[in-house]
Amino acid sequence: MSYVNLGTVRQALQEQWGQIRLHLDSPLYRYALLHNESSVFVIIQRSREAPEQEGFLLAASNDPAHGCIFMYARKSPQQMVAHTAQAIYNRVGGNWSARPLQSSLFLMNFSLPEMKKGRSAACGPGSEECFDVSTRRIMLDDDLHWLVVLVLPSNAFTKVASAKQLELEKTVDLSAAASEDASHIFRVSFFVLSTAVIFGLFAAWFISALATYPLNKLQGYMHKLGRLDMKGLPGLHCNLNEMSSLTEVAELQAGFVNLARSVETFSRFVPETVVRSILHGDAAASSIHVQGRHATIMFTDIQSFTSIAETLSQSDLMTLLYMYLSEMTDIVERHGGVVSEILGDGLLILWNAPDDLKDHPVAACRAAVAQHKALSRLNEAFAEMMLPSIRIRIGLHTGDVLAGNIGSCKKMKYGCMGDPVNLASRLEGLAKHYGVGTLCSDATWASLPPNFVCRKLDLVRVKGKEQAVWVYELIDDMPSLRETTAQLYEDALHAFHNQSFALAVQLASSLAAQDPGDTAAVKLLQRADAACQTDLPIGWSPVMEMTEK
Repeated sequence: MSYVNLGTVRQALQEQWGQIRLHLDSPLYRYALLHNESSVFVIIQRSREAPEQEGFLLAASNDPAHGCIFMYARKSPQQMVAHTAQAIYNRVGGNWSARPLQSSLFLMNFSLPEMKKGRSAACGPGSEECFDVSTRRIMLDDDLHWLVVLVLPSNAFTKVASAKQLELEKTVDLSAAASEDASHIFRVSFFVLSTAVIFGLFAAWFISALATYPLNKLQGYMHKLGRLDMKGLPGLHCNLNEMSSLTEVAELQAGFVNLARSVETFSRFVPETVVRSILHGDAAASSIHVQGRHATIMFTDIQSFTSIAETLSQSDLMTLLYMYLSEMTDIVERHGGVVSEILGDGLLILWNAPDDLKDHPVAACRAAVAQHKALSRLNEAFAEMMLPSIRIRIGLHTGDVLAGNIGSCKKMKYGCMGDPVNLASRLEGLAKHYGVGTLCSDATWASLPPNFVCRKLDLVRVKGKEQAVWVYELIDDMPSLRETTAQLYEDALHAFHNQSFALAVQLASSLAAQDPGDTAAVKLLQRADAACQTDLPIGWSPVMEMTEK
């Protein structure tokens, strides 16, 4: 699904119209193109989701300054747009999906006086107020097609033909004069020969410069592409509007645009460091290869996503996911993380792999805090779009993993594997049990500076692991009012582990009374109260055994 700002489309059309105007104003044509006699505009040619919008005008180069008007192109207040759209519509039999418009390029012309009389006849030779039209179809996807239309006055190009005719007449006159005077012919021939030599030298220099300039620019673009510096590359964030007139050089330019688009797309699926290594010819980057890394792993997930998905249409669901994943990915990358996988509504994120990153546990925790804070802005936007609010859970763990290219001889991906990955995933699920937003292991917590507010939640043995780990709720990276309640909870937990169950019940009860929504405090109260009511078994352990993932 693509989201395109119509203002951006209008601006791009104005830029293209401006390039055409500059080209026609050159010494070759010397034609001053006006807004009221030309236009570049875009029409919805096909829309399976909204067929009633077929023929709607999206944007035009001569739109008024206040923006785009979403209406049928044939009814546009811009007369040139309306006449041109009506002429095309009549010529193809009143069907925007007609076969002529399915081709990559459709050409026609029409007489404006005839159009004003309700007749869309083609222009004859020498017709006044004749306009040439060309269209090109753009397939955004199988269900949505746009039609880009260019209309120009036919006489915009006739000045060149007149100039050529004038040069021919001058040549005939010179030939007639030369036949009358042989000596004059000799002088003219000598002059022509000298001029031809000079012109030949100039032409050789000009053609050389014509080829060298775009090739030098291509060389610079290739260096930027090798660094994955996509800013300013033609075909991505700007148009390649300086195509060389030399066929071979133009083919190189078109090939580079295709390459840049492919690399930019590839870098969305694979970490940029890996793509950069492939571009630099690193053999390890394109083969099965792993290495040991001390990394911080994050798993994220949207709470109750299955229930949310059941209430939304496919279009709304994809909109919600697109906005959410875009925001989360941007936050992760700002904090030095790499999105390794998109797991439906969840993310697997790595720090310190593949790139070295100092203090990666701190960076990961700051990213987690920023993700939760960003949800308030996202939910406000969702509310305006009549979409449900969301909450997320995050699991964080730091440990030694194997990171690199994993797979087979035919298919592979960049990722990491090892017990720390599994534990990070378990912590994300464990956050639901304790009713917290972010849960981290003691290995991650030990690297955090004092300004992070954390709450020691429990000593847990997750499913599939023999060794129990301390887990912490990550609250914020700045002191807050929750420091007091966090300390009260830890005192209750300490009493429970020391088998001072009555004290644990007292402290946990006080905490639960202050915040009935504190799931962790309620569960600790239940465990302490149960321990008070029964005799402890031999070998009793305060470890929380998790039997589910």
